[in-house]
Amino acid sequence: MTRPPARAGGLFAWALVREERLGQVTGFFVGNADPRAASQFRSYREEVSTEADQLAEVIVTQYNDTDSQQEAANRAANDLIEVAYDEYVTTLQSLGIEPKNVC
Repeated sequence: MTRPPARAGGLFAWALVREERLGQVTGFFVGNADPRAASQFRSYREEVSTEADQLAEVIVTQYNDTDSQQEAANRAANDLIEVAYDEYVTTLQSLGIEPKNVC
């Protein structure tokens, strides 16, 4: 069964967002002097990074037939990342944190 390129792009973006959030969690535990937890989340982040690399390769190889397929995957990835970022900014603002100082 062939998956639509937009779905693959969305999955790739999800992995990138997850990787970034795991980096933030790692930083939290480093800042709180909890090397054991920080190490665990570094490990999770490395796994997700590997998944993201594999997904990128799949997109390039599976959807190389037409520019429209590549564009659909890219558009879906960009849209998902934009939504995740907007949600992140909204959450920070609701906590009284200025996003420009964090992002």
